[in-house]
Parts: sequence; structure tokens; C-alpha cells
Amino acid sequence: MHADLYDNDDFWHYDDEPYSTSQARASSPSDDDDEDYSWETTNWYENISVALQVKNKNMQEGDDTERLLVSTEYIRADLVKTYARVELIDENNYVGRWQNRLPSHMADDIAMSSYYKPSTEVELWNGYNQVTGVFNGAPELNLNDLIQAIAQYNGMWRVLENFGYDDIEDKFVFELIDNPNEGVNQSTRYVQLNGATGVINVTPNPTNSALPHQAAVGRTPVVLAKVMNNGKVYAVGYIKIVITDNFDLDAISDIPTIVLDPFTLNCDAEYVFTDGNKLRADMDQVFNHERVKLGKDLFFDEYTGTITHSISSFVPAIPGNFANVTDFEFSYETYQDTQSGQLENYIEGTIKNTAPAGKYTIETTLSSQGYRPDIILTWELDVKLPAYNLTDNTAILSGNKIVVNPTILEQAGKTS
Repeated sequence: MHADLYDNDDFWHYDDEPYSTSQARASSPSDDDDEDYSWETTNWYENISVALQVKNKNMQEGDDTERLLVSTEYIRADLVKTYARVELIDENNYVGRWQNRLPSHMADDIAMSSYYKPSTEVELWNGYNQVTGVFNGAPELNLNDLIQAIAQYNGMWRVLENFGYDDIEDKFVFELIDNPNEGVNQSTRYVQLNGATGVINVTPNPTNSALPHQAAVGRTPVVLAKVMNNGKVYAVGYIKIVITDNFDLDAISDIPTIVLDPFTLNCDAEYVFTDGNKLRADMDQVFNHERVKLGKDLFFDEYTGTITHSISSFVPAIPGNFANVTDFEFSYETYQDTQSGQLENYIEGTIKNTAPAGKYTIETTLSSQGYRPDIILTWELDVKLPAYNLTDNTAILSGNKIVVNPTILEQAGKTS
């Protein structure tokens, strides 16, 4: 059996073994080669048709060559599906990078730390914060949000939908792959997966569902992602899941907004924290937060960085004025040592007298050493213009008119 392929006006004929679709699937694109299937042709993925040719054994070699092979009609061959792949979505929206392409075969060592492609791992949190000891249940992860199907066209990787496969990205189906490793089946014991929706989470603790499933930490279940449409498989990729109990590092931003007393500008004004400001900026609300839960001494062991700030919004009192971040400073008005003798317990804000008048919303960030989430505090402040009244100087003004030469007494005011 032979296969004739033609691409636009080009006609190819294979005298050797046919390159069938099954052969193409068996020799899937190499993970080591960025230029998979770079055969010398143009528009390889468009208008490709195939015909089956059967050799007529009743014909002699010297007979009419047109009757030596009997051919079927040419039919459209959709070879894109042969070369499609599944990849983790790149945070910079790059498509087809080697490090993001999921393996298209189930390697024996895929669950091991020595696996050659750790960049295709996906972390799944079991919900336990190992620092604070808080467990609120295992959160769900939707694998659909992490992957996409791609194919190579004219040497360039593109999302599969760009080849005319409408809504193909909605066709992912998932299944857990048996992964007997270290004496247990890591896929079926430690995670539960909805194959239709792609939602996966760590299984509950088998003895007490109110407790985290710590035995799952470090396990590596494997999920097969398939792009399916009308019963056909367009692409496959194997996802290595790594279960962790790392605590949530998303920034803490739900501490109530600190509304400071207004600041009125004048030549000698200095912004001094009132007792009300000190109370609203009290550090206990930070120490006691459910995701912090640290005493003062331990807090400063973890949060060693300086306080940084940014202006998130500014409504100027005088149109056209702009806010300047350097007009503000924030610092801890408390010391680490609880027995230091320092009597204050708040974060202080300093405002320069050069700050343009207006309503400010400022965000300050308390940064940790990296093992705890940053803490974002939001501040609101109204910087006001001074109120003033002008009093006539009779030596200069007379009846709201300027005196032209005030050295001449009794001269009436003149209009300039």
C-alpha cells in the first residue's frame, strides 16, 4: 500500500514504506527538538489529500504503468491532529516553548524528582498552612485554566484554534493515570478529579475530614489531558501533579482601611499623629490577623523589610496637580523587643508640607523574608488648603483700590 500526498501544486509519491497516520502517531514530536517535523515543503498543514494505492499483481512490470497501481479517490487528510501538542500556558503568552510542552507519552520516571522536565509540574495545595496551622479544606484547581492545545505551522507554534478548530479549547477531557510508586497508587489515593470539568483537589483525610491530608504531601499523581472532538483525539499531554502544604502566599489585603485625620497645609505645618490616628493604625490588628498570628517579637523576625508605599488614587483639590509619592513616608513606631521601653504600637505616616492638596488613597506593603505573605494596608487622607482672610492695609489699599504712591499722604486710591 502506498500513499500519494499533494500540497497545492506539489505532488509527492512514496516508493518506500508508506507514512501512515498510525506511524505518525507512533513517532510523536520529540521533546528535545524545537523544530519537529521540519520537512521541506510549504503549507504542509493545508489542503493535504491522500489516496490509497493497491498494486495489481496480475500486471507485469513491463505492462502499462498506469494500470500497475489502482488508486482510490483523493480525500482531505487532516494532519494537524497528528502534530498537535498540549502545553502549560506561559505567563508571558509565549506559545510552543519546549519547557512548556507537556510530555506526550507516559514516561516511567515521570513521577520522580529526577524527571528531565520539571517545568511541566503543577503544584496542588492540600489547604494546610504549615506556619499558622490553619486548615480550611483542600482548595480546588481547574486544569483547564492552566493548559492549551497547540500545533506547528510553517515552523511556528500556534494555538490549535488558529487552525480553524473552533471551540477546540473547550474539548479537554482528563483522566487519572495509574501511578504505582513507593508502594501506593499516587493518582487514585491522594487526589480526586472530575474528568469532564478538569477540577482536581486533594482527597480528604481518610480518618478525619476536618484535618488536612498530610500523607498526600509530596505525592505525584499523573493526569492525562486529551483534546477531544467528535470522538477523535487531537492532542494529548501528561501533567505531573505535585501535592504541597505550602502556605498561601497571596498578599493579605483585607485589613480595614485606615482613615487618617485631615492635614491642613500652611507654611510651618507638620503632620502629627493624633491619638485617633494611633488607634486606627494600631499594630495589633496585624499581629492578630488569622493569616499572621504572631506576637510582636516574632513578627519582626519574619517581617524584616522596610515599609514601601504607593499612591493608588489621588483627587486633586486644584485641577492639574499631581501626587508625588516622595511626599509621604511610613515607618514602624514600635520596636521588636517587647521589653524595650518603647511605649508606642502603631505604624506612623509622615506627610511633607509640599504635598498637593487633595484626597489620597495610599497602599503600604509590609514585606516578609519570603516565607510569609506580604501585608497591604490601605490609608485614606485628605490634605486641605489653608483657609485665609485678607485684611486691607490702609497704607496700600483705599476703598479696595491700590494707592499709587503711598508716600503721598491723603492721596485717594487710583484704579490702575
